[in-house]
Amino acid sequence: MTAGQEAVRFLKPAGSAFIIFCTILFFAICIGSFREPIKGYVPPHGSEYYREHLTELNEELNINVIPHIGGIAKTEIGENAIEIYFSDSGYVVPRAALLRYFDKSLFVFHTPDSQEKE
Repeated sequence: MTAGQEAVRFLKPAGSAFIIFCTILFFAICIGSFREPIKGYVPPHGSEYYREHLTELNEELNINVIPHIGGIAKTEIGENAIEIYFSDSGYVVPRAALLRYFDKSLFVFHTPDSQEKE
């Protein structure tokens, strides 16, 4: 008898059905977690446009993005990118939300830890 046959005999049909149910539930949760951070939001311009117009990107972030995702204390227009300062509530979720809509090269990220060192 193989190991798989022993497992099925041990679990019986109800145990096998439970494992299949848990597997399906796992995949449903994983697929469902890829929802949009801001439902229905589409940036009005692409990254190439915003690379040349940082002021407009900063306005777009402050008006249409940051109020919906939270976690960002302030933004500043830097020399070649927008400087994003995260609040103490965490930076993983707001950073991922920004990078879903905009190119990483448009930003310089400052976590609360890096702000203390400056």
